[in-house]
This record gives sequence, structure tokens and C-alpha cells, in this order.
Amino acid sequence: MKIGIQGEPGSYSAEAAARLLPGSEAVSFTTFEDVHQRLRDKSIDAALLPFENTLIGSIMEQYDLLIRYPAEIEQEFILHVQHQLIGLPDGELGMVQEVFSHPAALQQCRRFFVRHPHIRKTAFYDTAGSVAHVLGQGDYTLAAIASRQAAARYGGRILKEDVHDDTDNCTRFLMLRRPGEAQPSSPETNKVSVLLEVAHQPAALSAALAEFAEHGYNLTKIEPRTIPGSSLPHSFFADFECGSPSEADDAIATLQARGGLVRVIGRYRAARRPTGNCLR
Repeated sequence: MKIGIQGEPGSYSAEAAARLLPGSEAVSFTTFEDVHQRLRDKSIDAALLPFENTLIGSIMEQYDLLIRYPAEIEQEFILHVQHQLIGLPDGELGMVQEVFSHPAALQQCRRFFVRHPHIRKTAFYDTAGSVAHVLGQGDYTLAAIASRQAAARYGGRILKEDVHDDTDNCTRFLMLRRPGEAQPSSPETNKVSVLLEVAHQPAALSAALAEFAEHGYNLTKIEPRTIPGSSLPHSFFADFECGSPSEADDAIATLQARGGLVRVIGRYRAARRPTGNCLR
């Protein structure tokens, strides 16, 4: 099974793919959009992409791409992320003047840069790729922020451990399939993701959300987005937990009857949290 990820071997996405789907072949791409495009043109069987992080919130680009490249969620996976500062094999923290990493990783390490104001941060397309870049430069003033796996894979030295802002740093990954190709719901399915488009009128959103409450469902996420060209200008991604996928049918039917549009994006089992408060 070929599963598309954004990032190089040793990245957090590669780690998530190996844990969620042991034995699968992770195919690396440079950007999130590359992965969505390759899923659509059938170059890969599935995609595994980060959608949310406990320290920086939702990755908005992913939701916009999910609108542009429709797909279905088959599984979710939550990875405990631990960032390390990585440099040359015989480097030292005091030598570092510039740090490379993916923008999301840099955002998760704000306190490190506050404590080291002389070190500038530079965005790179990938965490693991930034380690390979730094080691290839052979410059002691350069370092990268990435995982322990990346340090081991590329031969870097961990100059400072756990530079993320909080130990409860977790990223929620979603495994996507082409529309109609996601595996059927199982008896353990207890989570549903939908895209809601509601009319521009008073209390339209509150009426939609009331349907979830009336059916006893736990709304775990709601994310407003704009859908270009839609006749209903107010659009929301929503996740809710329920006892089984069939229990959501009445709520969805009622939402549609109110004049809104409801697109079911996925029915799947909620992922286990690796730590106490990760994406509770």
C-alpha cells in the first residue's frame, strides 16, 4: 500500500504512517497540495496528513485543500510530537545562530527562541529535510528542529532535547482516501466528520448545531471555512462523536431538511490519545 505523506523519511508524518499502517510504503512529497493531487490522480492509495496540533491549533491549509480536492477520512491517528534541536555530530548549542524547520514546528517551539533571541528561525519545507540540509552544509552555526528519528537517520547530534513549548504536544493526522474508496464503517466507528453549508440567515448555525445536541452527540470540533462559488456562504467543518455511524443519519437528514448542505467526509473510530490531554 502506497501512502502519501508531506516530508522526508524521518519526518513526523513518516513516523505516523509507520505506526498506523505497519508495512505500508510511505511516499514523500514536498507540499500538502502535492499529496492531495497525487491522491486524486491515483499515484498513491491513500494520504496521511496533519490537520491539528495541540499547541498551534488547526492547519487551515488542509481544510482548504480538502474542499479543493474532495476526499474521505478513513482513519485518524494522534502522534505525540517531541522536537529536538539537531546539529552537526560534533556541534554545540552555543555555536548555533540559525535554525531551520517546518513552519508548524517552529511555531511549536516559540519559548526556545524567546530564551535564545540571538538565534534566528528559518522556515523549511520539512522537519527531517531540514536536518539533511543542515548536515549537508557542514556549518556549525546551523541547526534544525526535528525528531529523534531524523537525528538518527541523518547522523545529526541532539544539541538540546525537547525544545517544544509543552510536553503535551500532539498532532492529529487524518488518513484520506478517494471518494467512495474508504473502508466501510465498522462496529467500533464512533466519530463522524461533515462539511456543513448553512444559509445566510439568523440562527442558521445555532439551529444546525442544536441537531447534534438533541441527538446526544458530542461536537468535538467546528472550523469555519469559505467555499468559493458556493450559494451558501457560511461553511463549517465539524466533527462529532456518537455511538455508531447509523445514529448520525437522523441528524444529517434533519440538517438537510433545514435548507443546508451536508457532506459526510468520514465515519471512523476516534483515535486513542497517547497522553492525558492530547486533543482531548
